[in-house]
Amino acid sequence: MSMVVNPVGQIEDLLKCIVKKRKELIDLGSNYGLLDEKTIKCSQDLDKLINLHMKSYSGSTNMFLDNGEGST
Repeated sequence: MSMVVNPVGQIEDLLKCIVKKRKELIDLGSNYGLLDEKTIKCSQDLDKLINLHMKSYSGSTNMFLDNGEGST
């Protein structure tokens, strides 16, 4: 899944994608199990969406996103 947030910001659309992907992940986990390839791929996609959302708010200064380099 490829998601781009334009400079104006499409945070609402990104949040809708996160909610939709979360529901999909729950369904896949329930139907196929947590170790199934489909479930894992969906989980990774959700992680990417959440990371994109977090970065849209914090830039690169958040110590949780930049491994703590340069942060105190």
